[in-house]
This record gives sequence, C-alpha cells and structure tokens, in this order.
Amino acid sequence: MFFLRPSALRKTVASFLMTAALSCLHADDWVIAARKFSFAQKGTRSSVAEGAASLIPTLVLERISVGLDRETSAEELKDREYEKFRTERQSLFLQLSKEVKERDSVVVSERNADRAQKKIAEIEKKIDGIKKDIDENIKKSSPDYSSENDPEKKAPSFFHAPPFLRKNHASDIPAREEHVVLYKNSPDSLFEAEGSVGERRFEKAVIDAKINGLIDGVINVYGDYASVTCTLRVFPGAKVLGTVTEVGPLSDVISIAGNIARYIVPVVTNSLPAEIFFDIQPEECRSSVKIIFDGVVYNKVPPKIIARPGIHSLEVECDGFVSKSLAYNFSGGIQHRVFIPMEKTNPAVVSLTLFDPVPGSLYADGIFSGRISHGIPSASATVNGSPVMGRFVSEERGIEKVEEEYTDSSGKKKTRIVEKPGDKLGFFYYIPENLQKDGVQLVVKGKSVDNAAVIDKRRIWTYRGYTALVLSLPVTLFGTGKYNSSVNAYNSGYLGDISEVEKWNTVRIVSGGITIACASFFVFELVRYLRAASSVLPQNAVYADDDTIEAAREKSLLIVDEKVSSEVLEEASDVSEETSAENADK
Repeated sequence: MFFLRPSALRKTVASFLMTAALSCLHADDWVIAARKFSFAQKGTRSSVAEGAASLIPTLVLERISVGLDRETSAEELKDREYEKFRTERQSLFLQLSKEVKERDSVVVSERNADRAQKKIAEIEKKIDGIKKDIDENIKKSSPDYSSENDPEKKAPSFFHAPPFLRKNHASDIPAREEHVVLYKNSPDSLFEAEGSVGERRFEKAVIDAKINGLIDGVINVYGDYASVTCTLRVFPGAKVLGTVTEVGPLSDVISIAGNIARYIVPVVTNSLPAEIFFDIQPEECRSSVKIIFDGVVYNKVPPKIIARPGIHSLEVECDGFVSKSLAYNFSGGIQHRVFIPMEKTNPAVVSLTLFDPVPGSLYADGIFSGRISHGIPSASATVNGSPVMGRFVSEERGIEKVEEEYTDSSGKKKTRIVEKPGDKLGFFYYIPENLQKDGVQLVVKGKSVDNAAVIDKRRIWTYRGYTALVLSLPVTLFGTGKYNSSVNAYNSGYLGDISEVEKWNTVRIVSGGITIACASFFVFELVRYLRAASSVLPQNAVYADDDTIEAAREKSLLIVDEKVSSEVLEEASDVSEETSAENADK
C-alpha cells in the first residue's frame, strides 16, 4: 500500500481532469468530400468516360465511408486557427471602416460643436478598441507567439482555471483524433464550386461548407483505357496530403477506384498501417484454404497482409470445412495474429414440413430445397452443422399501392392510388445447430402474409386507439373535478341541491368508463401491433411428430396446382365445345 503526497495528488487529479476534458472537447468530425474529376484532353468524350468522372470519386468515398478516425496533426489544427484569426481580422477591419466613415460623417453633418465633439469622442473610443483587437489578433496569429506570455497563465494558484479550460492559442494546440465523416453524410453528394483549387473564392467555398479534406482528380483517356491521377488536399491552405495515379480500362472503374482508395485511406487516417498474420488450423485445411479479405481473394495463406487501420471483413473457405466470416477493427502500427480454428462439415439431410402449406418454394441458406404443392407439404434440406437461415417463397403476391398519374375528362392531370401486384409473399425460418440431425423431421409454423400491409394496418388502429384515449381524458378530468367541487360545496353548505352533485357524479362515472374502454382498446391494439411487428422475425423450426406431419399432409391436399387446374379447365372447355356442336347439329 502506498500514499500520495498532496502535491502529487493534485497533479494526478489535474491530469485526470485534463484527459477527460480533452476527450470530450476534441471529439470533432473531419469532413471529407470529393469533386467530379476533370479531363486532361479537350473535345468530345464517350458517355462511359463522362460517367467515370462522377463514378470514380463516388466509389472512392464509399471505401472511406466505413468508420475511420484521423490523427489530425498539430500543424493542420494550427492552420484552422490561423484561418479563424484571418476571418476575425477581416470582420474587425469592416467594423473599423464603418466607424471611421461614421466619424467623418459626424464632422460634416453635425453643426453643434459640443454634440459633434461628444459623438466623435465616443466613436474614437470604439475605433481604439477595434484597433486594439486587431493588434491582439495579429499578435496571437503570429507563429512566434507563445501563450506563456499571457498573464492569465502566470497565476500560481492551483485553483486557477487549468489550461484545457482556457482559450487555446494557435501555438498551444496539440494533435488530436477526429472521426472521419462524409460530406452531407453520403458518397453520392459531390462538392461543387466555381473556380480552381488555387483561387481564394474556391477555398472560401470549401471552408464555408465545413470541408476539411477534398479529393480532386484528372483523367487522361486513350482509347478504352484511362489514367486517373487523384489528389487529396487539406483545408484551409489547400495543402496536398497525397497523390496517386492509377491506370485501367474504363469498363472496370470499380478496380480503379478500389486501388485509389487503398492508397488514399492511410493518408486520410494519417496513421501507420496494420500488419495481419493468419494462423489457420488444422494443418490439413491450409492446403486448400481460400481467404477473402475485403473482397480480395487469396488462394493460399498469405505471409501477411498490410492494411489500413479500421474495420475489415474476412472470410475463410476450405473444402470439407465450415466457412467462417468475421469483421474486426484492426489498429494501426500493430501486428495482429488472427487465429481461425476451422470445423469439419457434418452434412445431414433433414425433412422440413410447413404446418400451414401453400404453393411455393423452400430455400435453405439460399439453396433451393423443394417445392410445396398438392399433397407435398415437406422438402428435404441439406445442412452442415452450422445455423441455417432459410426462406419460404409463396406463389401468391402481395398488393402494392402506388401513385398513378392520369388525365380526367377535362384534360387535367391528376394522381390517384392504384393497387398493383407486389412481391411474392413468404417468411423466414431458422434451424438451430442442435436440431441438425440426419433424417430428423422438423416443422415450421410460418404464414405467408403481406407483413408490411398487416403492420401498417395494425399501426393505424393503434394510433386510433391512442387518439380516442387522449380525447376522452379531458372530459373525464373535467367531470371528476366538477364532482369534487360540488361535493365540497355541498358539505360546506354553499350548495343546497343534492341533484347537482348526483349529476356530476353521473358525468364522472360515464366519462371514466369511456376512458377505461378507450385505454383497454389502445392496449389491445398495441399488443396486436407488436405481434404483427414481431411476425417478420424468423420462425424457429421444431421437432415434428407423425400426427403433425399427417395433419400438414391433409392440409396440402386442399392445394390446387395451377397446372392441374389448367388441365381441368381445358377438359371442361373441350366437353363444352363438343356439347355445343352436338346441339347445333340437332
């Protein structure tokens, strides 16, 4: 056990408070945007090339949109402070020119010497204050300025405001971490402004849009190939953080943008890359393993992968083993060892029965398992020991309400709501690992309904119940208040007629009963709404006995296949035609 001296304790507490305050005050965003790329050559271009000028920066921003953090340097933060000082000086100069013009106008327009002298003195006082602010601004924005000269920071008292609570000067700002976000929170929103990068009006437009980093590019097109030079600049100052050139076919702009983003992202984060090593067991799996890292396929285990810090996706596939996938946030400047124990597949065939069969198709993990039809309520699905997420797709379609434009009899265009066939109905189901045994019979109690329509209907009725409850409360509260007032008045002798008390008692009871009925209706509809909302969740498969299977088979006998019904209709039509011909002969 040890103890801290009071001075050491004070330093520890101050350090803790400083760290906590900095983490709260400096949790800012670093906004990155991109412009539509320009072309080096003049003249007409193909539609593919024109589309690439907007598509490539959009794809680059999509790669950056995954949560990234930037280690913003002290120099960049100082540039921001200098820009604030410069903007403040311009504002102060405009105030100064205004006051000087007003002083000169007083000399010309004011005929009373005493009043003129008084007004001029007041204006001169304002002018002196503005000049002082300008001089102070210039002094603080100087690179040689040190905040240690500030008298406020020379106070020896421990209880004086700590440095992180005082106003920082440009020379005091430490580097900090900022969260990278996209301009307008969308990769599709490209920045547009007049002028070129070197012009002041363009830089002002970038700063006004609160953009910290801007991606710009130039495209050189030769035949079906293009050379794309991409530059990342930081504002204010338009300093170049990095430039990369990528060459590829115009038909594969995704690869071009991916290679550009692979270079740009480490520059954006301003941190060291992460080194990733893989340890895949057992050894027999390593000979046929396939690793997919952020969409890039490796047909064998790579010695290592160098990637930008942040979240990356990883998939591992191997013949005879269960595939695995994961996503992890890799830190920069650290060597990561990823241990992946592969499990051998244990294939099994299970029989899956629909408790309420309707015509449709059954899928397990996206693979077609079988068709549910007349007399067939079940289908076989192959599982491999891992949880299975399946889906049943019915042949019945839902109803979609859409707006349609039409012209009425007077020639005016109007819109109306029409019903059109929507997507096929169905439901999802889930088979857990413990039920995946070879030859086992499972049943799913799912219903093919239009969940969106049911949820919307239940939501509307819930709102109606809530509205009725709210509207009934004022009457109930008013009636209860009047009843209590009349009882008090009758007991005090101010009211001699008992019928008045009975009247308000009746109003209180009736309105209270209505409120209770409305509350009960609202709770009932709320429960129905919650049940409808939960119906979209996957239905768990359970063990099925022979009686359940037989009941489902009997229900499936009521299904009429479209093929069978069409054959019956054709036979009935042939018989009808023969009968009509015989009657005509007779």
